[in-house]
Amino acid sequence: MHWLELKIKPPIVAIITVILMFVLDHFLSSERLGLGPLRWSIVLSFIMVGLMLAITGVKLFFKSETTIHPDLKHATNKLVTTGIYRLSRNPMYLGILLNLIAIAVWMNNWLSIGVCIGFALYITQFQIKPEERFLQNKFGQEYQDYCRKVRRWL
Repeated sequence: MHWLELKIKPPIVAIITVILMFVLDHFLSSERLGLGPLRWSIVLSFIMVGLMLAITGVKLFFKSETTIHPDLKHATNKLVTTGIYRLSRNPMYLGILLNLIAIAVWMNNWLSIGVCIGFALYITQFQIKPEERFLQNKFGQEYQDYCRKVRRWL
């Protein structure tokens, strides 16, 4: 299934994920999460943390004057390992995932949580792993050292 690698941009995958969550919620009844009054606090927390991670990741790429485009066709000229990248190698994807989880919690639906897990698995396999191969080839030992220190997601 290598033909799927780097083909669908992550924001598009996220939109497809949201659509799938709504379709499943509409057509299949599912057990509700049962979070009660905490639900809205959880939703807002996930949205705020997710946006902070994604925006901080993007800002560091711009500050480092390297590309945020994950298709690797643009000039990737620097390995960013500072700031939020000391905690996660993929804070932008993690931010998207947290926002998807916020939507799932807002929908109050276990199936939607499962769809979020599917998003994480898809992004890992068809976006992150190809990017990692590219970065390994481009930055060699520097990237290997970074991978030993910092986890893929969190």
